[in-house]
Amino acid sequence: MGKSQWWDSGLFCVCLAAACAAVSAETFSTSAERDALIRQAGEAPTDAARLDALRTLRDAVADDATRAAETDCLIAWVGEWMTNPRLEFYWRDFRKNEDYDFGVRENSPLFPLTHLYKARMLVWGILEYGGYANPERYAKARALRLADLFEHLWTGVNERGHLQFKSTYFSVDKVDLREDRACDTVYHPRAVQPTLLLWQRTGDARLGRLFSAWMDTWVDAAARGAR
Repeated sequence: MGKSQWWDSGLFCVCLAAACAAVSAETFSTSAERDALIRQAGEAPTDAARLDALRTLRDAVADDATRAAETDCLIAWVGEWMTNPRLEFYWRDFRKNEDYDFGVRENSPLFPLTHLYKARMLVWGILEYGGYANPERYAKARALRLADLFEHLWTGVNERGHLQFKSTYFSVDKVDLREDRACDTVYHPRAVQPTLLLWQRTGDARLGRLFSAWMDTWVDAAARGAR
């Protein structure tokens, strides 16, 4: 499983911003300077430039054992990615676990850098095999995320004690609560269609509770002849 063909073919292109201005290799003491190096690694136009930034960062975090160890892990990993012509070293564990342990904590400022390589692996799996390890897992995660938004942000209890959408204008982080937009329509199910499908397939009790309460709202409105 070589990576040169699919990488050079242009089928997968990651557009990154231009690299930050070069930062001195001397020891850094402030978090702002360290953050600048992490951004430089993230915005690097090539893996070689990313590796150079990580090596400079390693000198900057020499006094922090945890960050130094995590930076060492990334340096070794990016070096392996650049020099190993085959992807088995990565794909085997990734396909089995649908994840990969880069040796970086999830709350580490270095953790976002790992997502670049996870994304590459997902795309490679799609190109090579027509799919990746378990697409159903990702579909389910998305559906459950929509359920969380439905329950905690998008809907509320109306004056008649029924569950309904608060507005016709909403996103993943806010809802427009202006009175002229406060309605629930036949178009709202589109926003939670993957979640409705998951409920249909699995009979999930939580989803059943949420959507049954929402349907009761429409039953009540229909019984009253309300719009």
